[in-house]
Amino acid sequence: MREAIEWRLLRLPLLTLALALGLAGALLYGAERYEDAAQSEYLRSRARLHGVVALYRTAENDRSLYSQYVARFEDLKRRGVIGAEPRLNWVEALEQVNQDLRLPVLRYEIEPQRPLAFEAQRFDSRILHAFRSTMRFEAGLLHEGDLVSLLDELRRLTNGRFEVRDCEIELSNPARGIVFDPRTANLLARCALDWYTLQIEESAARNDQAS
Repeated sequence: MREAIEWRLLRLPLLTLALALGLAGALLYGAERYEDAAQSEYLRSRARLHGVVALYRTAENDRSLYSQYVARFEDLKRRGVIGAEPRLNWVEALEQVNQDLRLPVLRYEIEPQRPLAFEAQRFDSRILHAFRSTMRFEAGLLHEGDLVSLLDELRRLTNGRFEVRDCEIELSNPARGIVFDPRTANLLARCALDWYTLQIEESAARNDQAS
């Protein structure tokens, strides 16, 4: 014969067990939610850290590029590429080259400065204009190497930047031919050099702010 279960006596232990299981489940659920939240916060913090590192690297690169461009800009100003054209420097350099090489003949002229035929470039509140000045010269040469030396020395002694547009060399006296006399030109070179300069103009907006 089976004995009857005394539910009245078991009611309190069962209720306590149920409460304990419920509390354990709640704690386990809360722990999982806390872990998920902590993991998400960690991922967000790591992403923010990576973003800060990327911004720092970008700033360092920008600062390095800025320093390079500033140095380049100052070098171009010093060399007469940016600013008013150093026309007197070009003439003095050509005279110096003539003295060094002792060319039998040297005649030259520099045409008026003219803007280059392209749209002015805008940078922030500044406008960059480009100009060209053409120098034409006629030089008596003992041999072809004198022309190479003339151009090399002109590049070395002058401020600014130029390119050779064209050059023609011919015998100065075809009937006479070549003579070995340092005072006599065997060849006659006619060349055109284009000198380039850049000038910076402050825009009207910047001038209005300054005033």
